[in-house]
Amino acid sequence: NVNTFTTEGHMRLNGVTLANLELIVNQTSGSSEGSLFGLLNQTRTSFGARLLRDWVQRPLLRAERISERADAVEELRQRTAEAKLSAFAKALQNLPDLERAICRIYYQKCSSSEFLSALHALERVAESLPTAEQHGFSAPLLIQLLDDTPEVLPLVRDFLGAIDERAAKNGELECIFRSEDLFPTLATCKQHIAAEERQLQKYLIEEVRDRLGFRDATYRAIQQQEYMIELSHQQGKKVPSDWIKVSQTQKLV
Repeated sequence: NVNTFTTEGHMRLNGVTLANLELIVNQTSGSSEGSLFGLLNQTRTSFGARLLRDWVQRPLLRAERISERADAVEELRQRTAEAKLSAFAKALQNLPDLERAICRIYYQKCSSSEFLSALHALERVAESLPTAEQHGFSAPLLIQLLDDTPEVLPLVRDFLGAIDERAAKNGELECIFRSEDLFPTLATCKQHIAAEERQLQKYLIEEVRDRLGFRDATYRAIQQQEYMIELSHQQGKKVPSDWIKVSQTQKLV
């Protein structure tokens, strides 16, 4: 006897199958209009649309999981007019792309304004999300999702209380926090930065202006690199050998 054994929970569909069945895009214009994804897509957020797209491309295999998802969708469809669910659906409108924002925050690639926007979005969603006691759901999948949702509202409000929103919106990182008492290491870092800046100014005065004779030399930010020194081509011939030329124009180096 030969039995098929698999641990996969999703069906694998290749590109040809996806195209022939028009699951994501149609074969006429290449848009989602008329495709299965286009017909099902009633999502309110970009990250919700990406999740639905993934579900359509990777259909479930196990009957029990298909039934769980169908029961959850049916209960949401029947109760969508309820006040607590309509408030949550409204909170999802005009949200930034939280999935990508959180990823950028994790990898420390986001700007201060992006971080602030993500905090406000998380606050809005967390305030409107029904609690385990409030929801009254019967579908096991919905109950599990709500029970597994972390309580982020207190943490989000702590961050919002600590951040100067004007400074965050303007990218003023040096004064982004209302009080340095909440982040002792921040004060230490500022002290180290101030000490380094004093050393840079001392080098500019004693070495560049006095010893090399470049009296009008000053630090400039060039191509997002700070503390660069801009000189004429004639002056550039007199710099020490350990200096590195970053760029040059017809008149300056």
